[in-house]
Amino acid sequence: MTAKSEPDKLAIIRKAFIFSGLSDEALRKLVNIALPKKIPKNDLLFLRGQKAEGFYLLGSGQVQLFVTDFQGRERAFKIIPPGEVFGEAALFQKNGYQATARAEKPTEVLFWPKLEIIELLKSDGELALGMIGLLAHKLEHFASLIRQSLKEIVPRVAEFLLAWPHKEETLIDPPKKAIMAKALGVTPESVSRALGRLKKANLVSERPRLAIVDREGLKLIASGEWPLDPPKNI
Repeated sequence: MTAKSEPDKLAIIRKAFIFSGLSDEALRKLVNIALPKKIPKNDLLFLRGQKAEGFYLLGSGQVQLFVTDFQGRERAFKIIPPGEVFGEAALFQKNGYQATARAEKPTEVLFWPKLEIIELLKSDGELALGMIGLLAHKLEHFASLIRQSLKEIVPRVAEFLLAWPHKEETLIDPPKKAIMAKALGVTPESVSRALGRLKKANLVSERPRLAIVDREGLKLIASGEWPLDPPKNI
């Protein structure tokens, strides 16, 4: 990838929400240490658990973040659009990157090396304070996405039902399966099968309205802690 001129890099940086509100001087400091990179389709930018070398801002293309479960299956949980920063939380953690990043199409990014960005944050209080608040919020959301992506559909549906408003264990205005599926990032058929398994286990019922039959049992399913004598149909 040919090196971008400063105005080009500055235009890309201005699109990033994490840098919004920063002064032109702070943005130019970011420009000075940003390295443009071109990533071919299907190439990995980093692996989950890999030591963080720096973080990225997507200029064009598309990046998918995913984790691999214990059975070796990929669990995609986020698509990075242009203008979004990713991999930045890993700079301040010992466990490295929290997910694997793969280019889904030819992709261009700006990359900030770890040592350079940390030195910049030490020297620029405005930039450091602006990023710390956003990083804290994003890290919490990111961790939640990973927890959800690693769960099987039945525990995820159980957790969804437990969180829905209810009266005497009957869900108030329960959502349609299509809405529930969209919220969980799965198909309506998957939601139907999960509800069917929960009904067979006598944890929920759907007549006349969706209701929780066994809250404690449903909590066990949601947490991934199966009962000592798990129902055969679950």
